[in-house]
Amino acid sequence: MSSTVSSSGHESVRKKATVFCNPHSGGASQKTFAHLKKILTPIPVHLTATTDEFRTHIQASAKAGFELIGIVGGDGSLHLAVNCLAELIFNQQAKKLTLAVIPGGTGSDYSRNIYPQGVPKDWNLFFQQGQDRLVDIGVIDIIEPNPRKILFINALGLCLNAEVVKGKNSLPKFFPSRLRYLLPTLSQIVSFKPVSMEVTTEEEKISLKLLSGIVSKGQFAGGGMKVGPHASLCDGQCEVTLVERPPISTVAANLPKLYNGNLGEVPGIHQFKSAHFTLESPEPFEAEADGDLIGLIKKAHISVIPEAIMVRFLSFTH
Repeated sequence: MSSTVSSSGHESVRKKATVFCNPHSGGASQKTFAHLKKILTPIPVHLTATTDEFRTHIQASAKAGFELIGIVGGDGSLHLAVNCLAELIFNQQAKKLTLAVIPGGTGSDYSRNIYPQGVPKDWNLFFQQGQDRLVDIGVIDIIEPNPRKILFINALGLCLNAEVVKGKNSLPKFFPSRLRYLLPTLSQIVSFKPVSMEVTTEEEKISLKLLSGIVSKGQFAGGGMKVGPHASLCDGQCEVTLVERPPISTVAANLPKLYNGNLGEVPGIHQFKSAHFTLESPEPFEAEADGDLIGLIKKAHISVIPEAIMVRFLSFTH
């Protein structure tokens, strides 16, 4: 392994690398795979046949000493990757492992934080000289029902957000990414029944009828919605957005604020930053993590593992 230091002070490191493509990610993934297969020599590039194979290969690569693992796909593919590395992350043993994000999924919102000026034009150069930075990982520790811990790297969505994921998954893949999230969002704003929720932080307790909740590590979710404008990938906190049902007459007027980062200006929306907090509801509600449905929850604790794993950037801005 060799390393150089850039003028900005971030380390650029050549590492033993491999790349995996999630077969169930968006259609762009397989096109990206074919392109990378041609240009990323001598880095091995693999198209896995199943999601289980995708997980197995990532775990095996980490154990085999690969230091840079490229993930071709969207946020769901990253979600699979960090969760199959969960043991290393929880034990603080993933700090020398780097993920390289190669967008190819439906949402690919995490990549908007890494490549604010657009994806690399030269992937070979990126794999040789990109800048690595430790980033945080979010954890939802589900207490009731069915206790379990699930990691998220970009965003955790509550209540309405889970229904949006279901709606997005049911739409034809030829729909543009933004529409695949926006259409079910608009539908669910009208039809979803808000859930009684108590949110407890170190500073306060918030009781509300929750329509939607977004716990952001990255600034973007839902195919480009800027729901966490003050979120940072490495500040040890999440930005939390809690949404009560808005008057239907105001939805159209406030729609641009979903994308321009001004959602917090809308009445009935609570935003705060926290390193950890608890959710509790008398009725089960659904949730999704990085676009993957994670089942029913009644009580959960949400926290952040600071500087849990490396991610490769073109240049670090957040």
